[in-house]
Amino acid sequence: MILLLCLANAGAEEGAKAFRTVIFHTDPDKADVVFLSDAGPQLLGTSGDPVQVPVPDRNVVLQFEFRREGYQKRHWNIDSTALRPAVSYNLPQDGNPVPLVPGTIGIYLRDAALRHLGVMGALVLSIGLGVAAFRRRQRQVVRASRRLVVAETLGGKVDLPRPDATLIGQKVGNWVLTDQLGKGGMAVVYRGLPHDTLDPSQAVAVKVINREYLASPEARARFEREVRIGAKLNHPNIVRVMDWNIGDPCYLVMELIYGVPLRQRVNPEGMVPRLALELLMPVFDAMIYAHQLGIWHRDLKPENVFVSAGTRITVMDFGISRQESDVTVTATDQMPVTPGYMSPEQFSGKGVAAPSDQYTLGIMLWELIVGHRPFMDDSPMVVVMKHVGSPLPAVREERPHVAEEVDWVLERMCSKDPLSRYPDLQSAVQALEEAILRG
Repeated sequence: MILLLCLANAGAEEGAKAFRTVIFHTDPDKADVVFLSDAGPQLLGTSGDPVQVPVPDRNVVLQFEFRREGYQKRHWNIDSTALRPAVSYNLPQDGNPVPLVPGTIGIYLRDAALRHLGVMGALVLSIGLGVAAFRRRQRQVVRASRRLVVAETLGGKVDLPRPDATLIGQKVGNWVLTDQLGKGGMAVVYRGLPHDTLDPSQAVAVKVINREYLASPEARARFEREVRIGAKLNHPNIVRVMDWNIGDPCYLVMELIYGVPLRQRVNPEGMVPRLALELLMPVFDAMIYAHQLGIWHRDLKPENVFVSAGTRITVMDFGISRQESDVTVTATDQMPVTPGYMSPEQFSGKGVAAPSDQYTLGIMLWELIVGHRPFMDDSPMVVVMKHVGSPLPAVREERPHVAEEVDWVLERMCSKDPLSRYPDLQSAVQALEEAILRG
C-alpha cells in the first residue's frame, strides 16, 4: 500500500520548519508515507509507525492524499496549528483509521476475506439472500409495500391481477374494503371507502399486514417504525398516512395515488440535465424536508416515485426508512433492497444516514440524463460490488453535450465516502442548478 501525503500551501522556506512525530493510521495499514513539498517528494516511513513530518512555522492547511495501488485516492486535511511542538500524534485523532476504497471487486473481496475470515461466509450468504429476495420481487406483479396505488397510465388504465381477495366487502377500522390492489409477503393492499359515505372520491389504500409476518418481533418493529415515521411526514410530495392500527387487524391507511412510476419516464435516449432535474426536483424537496426531521428513506428508486396525471410527484414506500433517533439496526435492516440504487454504506451496514439518500438521488439523476443506470449487470452481486468499488462513469462518455460541471457534481454526490459528499441535499441541489446554468 502506498500512502501519499500531500502538504499543500506549505510554501515554507528552508530552515523555517519544525518536525512533529506522527503515526498515520489507514485501513489497510503499513503504507509508505511520502511528504510532498514544493521541493519534491520525500519518503518519511510507513503508516502505523512513528514518522517525522516537517511542519512550517506559520499557519497552513495540511492536505493529505492517501494512495494505494488498486485503491481510489482519498483526501484528508488538518490545520498545521493542530500539531504542536514536543507532542506525538496519532492521526486521525478520532481513533478511526482513514478507510481506502478498493478500486476493483477482486481487491475488495480479498481484503474482506483476510480481515474478517469467517465473516466472509456470512457475507456471501447475505448476498445470496439479497439476490433471492430481489428476484422474488421482480416476479411479483404488484408489491403492496412498494406501490400502495391503483396503477393507471397517463393514457389509459392498466389491468391488475385478480389474486385471492379474502377481505373484500369487510370493514377494517372506518373503511370498507372494495377490491384488492396488490399482495406481497408482508401485506395485502386494498382499496377502501369510508364506511359512513362509501364515497368513491374519498378512496384510500389500506395496507393490511399478514398475521404470519407479525409473528416476527423484528417485522412488527419494522411496521411500527413505518407507522411512526409516516405519521410525522406531511409534505405534498410524500404519500400521506391517514390512519393505522397496531392491534388486530394490523393495518395502515394511506392516500390512494393514481399515476405511473418514474421508471416509465426514463427515456433510453436520455434527457437534457435541466429537464431531468426539474422532474426530480420534487423528490429532492421531499427528502430535504424528511432529512430536516431526521428521517432517511434508504430505498429511493424510480419504482418508489410516482408521477400523477396532474404532474404531481409522490415519494412512496417509507417501509424501511429510519430516523435519527433509531439506535437499533439489525442485519436485515442493513441489507440493500435494490442493488441498482444502493449506496456503498448500505452494503456494509455502517453509518447509513442522509448521505445515503443523496448518493441514490445522484444515481437516479444520472439515469434520467443518460437513459440507463450507471452500474448494470445480470448479476445483482456484481452490481453491488460496482457500487462499492467502481468510480461513477462520466455522463459525458455517453452524452457529450452535457456540461463537464454536471459530471463534477454527480461525482461528488456519488462519492464512495459519505463524508466526501455534499453536506446536505440543499447544497447538492444548489451545485446542480449552478452546473446546469453554466452548461
